[in-house]
Amino acid sequence: MDDATTRNLKAGWLGKVPSPVANAFIDAGKFQTFSDGATIYGFGQEQCCLFGIASGHIRMWVTMNEQEPRFGHVAGPGFWFGESEVVTGRPRIMEMAASGETRLCMVTRSDIDRVARKHADAWTSVALLAVMNPVSYTHLTLPTTLNSCGCGGGGGG
Repeated sequence: MDDATTRNLKAGWLGKVPSPVANAFIDAGKFQTFSDGATIYGFGQEQCCLFGIASGHIRMWVTMNEQEPRFGHVAGPGFWFGESEVVTGRPRIMEMAASGETRLCMVTRSDIDRVARKHADAWTSVALLAVMNPVSYTHLTLPTTLNSCGCGGGGGG
């Protein structure tokens, strides 16, 4: 794998975990390229896999309180997602689609278990992502949700 791919994958969460664990996740990952508009995963889909954006971008669609899905965010290289399903084993609560040609590193739950047998802090690293992303998701989706219900969302105090 080239240095640019490794650098991209470590631009976000993976750059905050111990280097041996980060390298083990990348080494365990399988790479797949998605074309523009291709669904990476959909609402309710069962799949226990972390995804890291090596190149390209993804569009994030969210639904809250049984509302229609709404566009939430575009994320690029270094963004990792899929952590809550990997941790809980529950179906997907978001939909992700490629925005342009997008190359992802996919690390399955069994890959994470294999990494954890060699690196005790592997699951702690996944837990860090599980704490980081929901905070980001809330900041991204709350204004959209508040605006759609007529509750405001313009900030202020």
